[in-house]
Amino acid sequence: LRADSNFSEAVALATLRNSKQSLTLKRSVKRRLTSSRADHASAAHRSVSWWRRTKFSIAMAMQRVKRSLLDALSHVDLWHSHLKDIQGNFGSGVASYFLFLRRMLALNFCMGVLMMGFVIVPQLIYSRSPSAVRSDYSASFGYVGAFVNIFTGAGRFADTVMYYGHYSNETVRWPPRNPMSYNLPLAYFFTVAVCLFACLVTLAYSLTRSYKQNYIETSIGVKDVYCAKVFSAWDFSIASREAAMLKSRSIYNELKELLSMERRAVEAPPTWGSRIGKFTARVAVNLVILAIMAGSGALVYRLLSKKSLETDVPVLGEMTVSLTVGALCFVLPALFLVLSRLEFIERVQTRLYLNLTRVTLAKMVLLGVLMYFWLASKQREDRCWESRLGQELYRLLVVDTAFVLLLTTGVGEALRSVIYKHITPRVGPPELDIAHNTLDLIYTQTLVWAGMFYCPLLPLVGCVKLVLTFYVKRVSVMCTQPSVRPWRAVHAQTVFLGLTFFSFVLATGTLGYALLSIQPSKVCGPFKGLETTYTAFLSLFHLEEWSTPEQTETRRAFQYLLSPFAFFLGIVVLSLWLYYMRALAHAHAEMVALLREQLIMEGKDKVFLLQLFEKAMEQKMAALKFGTARKRQGASGDLTPLDTLRRRTAGGGSIAGGSSNEGSPQRSFGSLPRPQHQQGFQYLSK
Repeated sequence: LRADSNFSEAVALATLRNSKQSLTLKRSVKRRLTSSRADHASAAHRSVSWWRRTKFSIAMAMQRVKRSLLDALSHVDLWHSHLKDIQGNFGSGVASYFLFLRRMLALNFCMGVLMMGFVIVPQLIYSRSPSAVRSDYSASFGYVGAFVNIFTGAGRFADTVMYYGHYSNETVRWPPRNPMSYNLPLAYFFTVAVCLFACLVTLAYSLTRSYKQNYIETSIGVKDVYCAKVFSAWDFSIASREAAMLKSRSIYNELKELLSMERRAVEAPPTWGSRIGKFTARVAVNLVILAIMAGSGALVYRLLSKKSLETDVPVLGEMTVSLTVGALCFVLPALFLVLSRLEFIERVQTRLYLNLTRVTLAKMVLLGVLMYFWLASKQREDRCWESRLGQELYRLLVVDTAFVLLLTTGVGEALRSVIYKHITPRVGPPELDIAHNTLDLIYTQTLVWAGMFYCPLLPLVGCVKLVLTFYVKRVSVMCTQPSVRPWRAVHAQTVFLGLTFFSFVLATGTLGYALLSIQPSKVCGPFKGLETTYTAFLSLFHLEEWSTPEQTETRRAFQYLLSPFAFFLGIVVLSLWLYYMRALAHAHAEMVALLREQLIMEGKDKVFLLQLFEKAMEQKMAALKFGTARKRQGASGDLTPLDTLRRRTAGGGSIAGGSSNEGSPQRSFGSLPRPQHQQGFQYLSK
């Protein structure tokens, strides 16, 4: 036992226990075996080198420090107590909206810090020449004028670091004789590029991780879904009676929806008439929605072409486009919701996600029309058109904040709650629409991404809007109740991240086209006088100084690699790679399904073999019991039926009870007890 190291201690003790030795010898061997194994363990411990022990100790200490820091940071986390209260009163579904808001706030804060540190502060310190921008808007004076300028972004704000046109295209030094220089145009370009690239990496990582956790890892399917819903669907973060009642109603509705889906699955398939009717209704609804989107875009373009409307209040004329876009973003979701009910889509989740996609597309259409108008060739003739575009995007963000805080929250939630509690309960309690409130956050973030190049302070303005939204929503959520419809927070989080990534691609794609292909203003901005903004990046390599034949070829190759064509070619290659990985994932999914069926069949084979083995063991145990009974009867002098048969056959006796040799016992099967007679025939048959 000591020589064989493969024996574990339990196996060694079991072997010793089953050995045919005296108890004293077993105790002695056990004592020696235990002492030898203890010596071997101590020797193995002593064999660890000092370096390995030190490394393991440092690693364990680092893990303890990491856990301590995470525990400490959880107590100083932004809005930690508020989020816990919301989650305890309304569940994780409502808390997911506020968590998404906090994530967008952190993203905007990081972008704002980068823009402030590398672009805005250097311009404030090192700017030595007045800006070339001259605002077309008259500057307002006094408190009223300053308040109006906050909403319009014009007046005194037009010639500040808030907009693109104020920034210089110089390379500055501080102090003047310092050999180190700071290139403001390159700092402007690379800061925006780094911010967008960091957002791309963050969104791509979050989306892939969420999709993997919530869709790929759960694609196997859930068996016993009703049992899982009953025993595992409860939200244990709930801490109030009202939230518990709402959660129980939500589980009830979810079970009812699952039962209705199962009932529809076993029902007769729909007729061709009903299929044609549903298809016609869905095509008609989609055509109407597309027409509404096109009409909204045409209306915005028409208003942009008029510059500003002639009204008695100049501010309203300047804010016409922003107010129109804000009103459309407020009205279109409700209109799409009404139209979606005419499509006869049974699944509530499918109808919800389809409606969210349509609302996102409608908002992207409105924003795309605005960007196209200012990037068109005729509008670029305007003096410093980048600052004008930055003003429009700033106004859109301000108007969206006003609509969300005043109409959606103030009228739609707070006022309805007052009417429900104090006037008439017929209006029903207000519900917190998590989906469309989250779409408002995505729209805000899209405005920030699209306008941060033309308005460097826009990320910080977005932070202010998100902070105000959080505190206003935190108060208004106490006046509402969450939807009793089942809300899968984890799956909805993946959908929201997907819509955010889609909006990011559209916003950065439009901005990238402007940087790569459109000539900037000739009188203002850090890139004035250049063919494109991208030329400032190429000037970093001094390609114009490469004049030798070898350098000329290298310069051409380098320019080709840095050209927009190579950039879009890389996007095409990445798209093809993504398509290949998607096809590979589908192939792996089919293989997993095939292997799963094979495992199921092997499991059934094992069950069948186990049943055969159990039957054989039962037969063997019955035979052993019969043999033991036979031995006992032989030892007591009684003859078994088989012995009687053998002796009478050998002596010529008759089985029926005829004569036999003298001295032999005269017994027959008929004289045996009934149970022994049956056991004898069973034994003979076996």
